[in-house]
Amino acid sequence: MTLFGQRQTVTLSPGKPTLVAVDLGKPARDAMEPVNLEVKAGDLSGARAWALRTVRETRSMVPVPTTFKAGLCLRNGEENGIFAGTGAMVHLDPDMSCGGKALKGIFMHPPYQNGVGYSYALLDEVTLPVDPPVVFRCQVGKRDGGDLGDGILFIVSAVDEAGKATELARQHVAKYEWRPLEADLSDIAGKTVRLKLTSDVGPADDSSADWACWGDMRIESKGPVLTRTLLGDSGEYRTVPGPYPVAELTAADLRGAKRGWLRYDGCGLSGTGEYGTVAVVNDHEPGDMAPAGGDEVNGVWVEKVGVPLTAEAIAGLGGHNQFRIQNPRHDYYKVRNFWIELELADGRKASSRVAAVTYTQPAEWPYFEGIGVPMGTEIAVDIWFDLAGQ
Repeated sequence: MTLFGQRQTVTLSPGKPTLVAVDLGKPARDAMEPVNLEVKAGDLSGARAWALRTVRETRSMVPVPTTFKAGLCLRNGEENGIFAGTGAMVHLDPDMSCGGKALKGIFMHPPYQNGVGYSYALLDEVTLPVDPPVVFRCQVGKRDGGDLGDGILFIVSAVDEAGKATELARQHVAKYEWRPLEADLSDIAGKTVRLKLTSDVGPADDSSADWACWGDMRIESKGPVLTRTLLGDSGEYRTVPGPYPVAELTAADLRGAKRGWLRYDGCGLSGTGEYGTVAVVNDHEPGDMAPAGGDEVNGVWVEKVGVPLTAEAIAGLGGHNQFRIQNPRHDYYKVRNFWIELELADGRKASSRVAAVTYTQPAEWPYFEGIGVPMGTEIAVDIWFDLAGQ
């Protein structure tokens, strides 16, 4: 067999799977690479193709435990698990709404009968990786409804194997909203700990409707790390050279561009108005998509329409970029051939590679082509620049 240019001879046994390992080494850069497997056994042969996507992204490292020990503590008292007569509660909840946005996680209410204080969830043990450094991230919020009061104090602590708790982070939430909370776990890398999530009525001891919500909990890399993903052979990640190649193009050239546009072809795309869609480039929103109606009945596309990039979007460009289409008003359309065009600081034109893929939203549309995307799911496209040294 041959894979990644490496040839190996493997002994196969009938009816038994054989594991073949190929050492790719540590990733060094963002890349989208073809993966071609060829297998020969006597007169028999076979081949299959994939794509290997390597990008810098925040990576989930270990799962957050979903089981825990619940408890409470009255002010100036001791922690215990006796909830009767306190009004306190701690339980899993799949649908917690704060500020109109629902997340799943852990719902708590600190004690408010016969005294006030805090409730907590002591999560089961988790062993933290040594490398890369990791953090605990979540959203904390005050559940919609009830008395606003003076808010809720959220605290994250790490409890070691000896039972010693060390506070890592805290956040106060005084509105019906979700707010981010992050606890750096770098100093306890490689250790086995239990994370303790505490919801306190606050320093004023006002327990008015302290409906505390812990949502979207994860343990992930502190910063982006190079991550490899093996992708299928659907053609979704196929690229072709762009119309304005520039030799020795650098990331600084991209970010110093005077102007830029996101380009694509469209058919049936309203772009603005009642069925408007929104363009997002690397988490920056240039705004509405450019209309590309064409004629879906006769298969007529509007080609190379452009959405002007904001200065923030241009400043965030790199070798690998992601373009997303948000379709909150449920337009029916298809789009294809995505790329970025830039006017560099010296006046030259430059372009990314063209993501040569077609998407239709939704797949049930009678004029469907390419890859179908359900309503409620964003279309996401990788856009690559050929940069010097990469």
